[in-house]
Amino acid sequence: MSFSIRSGMQALLASRPKLDAVVIALADQPFVTAEMVSGLTDYWRKHTHLDFVASSLITQAGGEAVLMPPALLTRSMFGDLLQLDGDSGARGLFRLPRYRGVGLPVPKPCSLVDIDTPADFELAKKLYLGGITKNQSN
Repeated sequence: MSFSIRSGMQALLASRPKLDAVVIALADQPFVTAEMVSGLTDYWRKHTHLDFVASSLITQAGGEAVLMPPALLTRSMFGDLLQLDGDSGARGLFRLPRYRGVGLPVPKPCSLVDIDTPADFELAKKLYLGGITKNQSN
């Protein structure tokens, strides 16, 4: 994951060196919508002092908010994005005290389904075809 982020950042900064922010989204999240991404960018335009605006999902265990992609990250985070290593993405950066950010709740928990396994794919098919309720997808 870090290689993809670093490669994308390098290409973006080579072509647009004055870039203010990027949105990182995962290709295997089929239920992320343009409206969700627009919500991130619109929120940041009104709160430009923030370093990031991430999607937020409340976990059932403990009711804690988990920050995850899609997420908007600003120039202040570009150096750390370019230093990511291994199988880590930007999520770990959200916990660093030097960065200020917020999580925007997603419209439905299933919006952030991430397809990594055959079982995930089966769940996504059921969600797409409407054969599962919102509560079952948590």
